Amino acid sequence: MARIGRYAGSIVVEHEGAQILVGNPKEPCAVADTLEPPWILPLAQAVPLSGCALKVDCGDLPQLARLVAEKLLIARNGSVSERLWRVVTNQQPSGELWAQWLVEIPVPVWNLVREAMLKCS
Repeated sequence: MARIGRYAGSIVVEHEGAQILVGNPKEPCAVADTLEPPWILPLAQAVPLSGCALKVDCGDLPQLARLVAEKLLIARNGSVSERLWRVVTNQQPSGELWAQWLVEIPVPVWNLVREAMLKCS
């Protein structure tokens, strides 16, 4: 089982002690390296997760990190979409939620949700 949580405004995907940062942190100096597309960085040292965490079955951690990036990041700048994160976590401020559906939902279907949530009205 993998956990997907937040750290410094970014997302961290963790499984069996390994962590991968997904997205640019919003806090300066949260990580030493500057992230560039595809906005994914394996972490050498563990970081604490905050807020609500998602639980999913994990086969391949780097593949899961890429999937999370594809579904929850703003592609042009690597920021986490707070709107999409709230949809995925059902606005839960803390705790853990089983979110296998996020991994299994087909990208074209998710893109319909994504477009609707990110559309400026």
